[in-house]
Amino acid sequence: MTNEGAAILTEIEALISARLFGTRPWLADKETAGLLHQRILQMGLEEPVPGEAGGSRNTALGNELDVVLLLAFLGVWDQWGIPEILEERGFIDRPKVKQLIDLMDDGDDPEEVLKPHVIDAYRRHHGNV
Repeated sequence: MTNEGAAILTEIEALISARLFGTRPWLADKETAGLLHQRILQMGLEEPVPGEAGGSRNTALGNELDVVLLLAFLGVWDQWGIPEILEERGFIDRPKVKQLIDLMDDGDDPEEVLKPHVIDAYRRHHGNV
């Protein structure tokens, strides 16, 4: 990883720490999600898709750092997509995905349903288990 990539990762980790372990809600509201996505673009982890208003795609650095997972850690993804992201990366299995979605379908608070699993995934991703 380049020095620039390491600096970007350090900044992302600080944002994740503040969001995932801070006192404010972890799941981002629309305004916060927009600001975080703008920062992701500025960092060069995503780039605009030409001819697609508001569309973006991962850059090579975004793929290297797994920006999709980082955005899940930031609470930016739609709550319904987060279980799938965790499953795709081996942090939870298919029955757990179904359980989490069923709980949210039943009206349980997505913050309470998902956040413990995201924290666990974050720690496992960093080898802190």
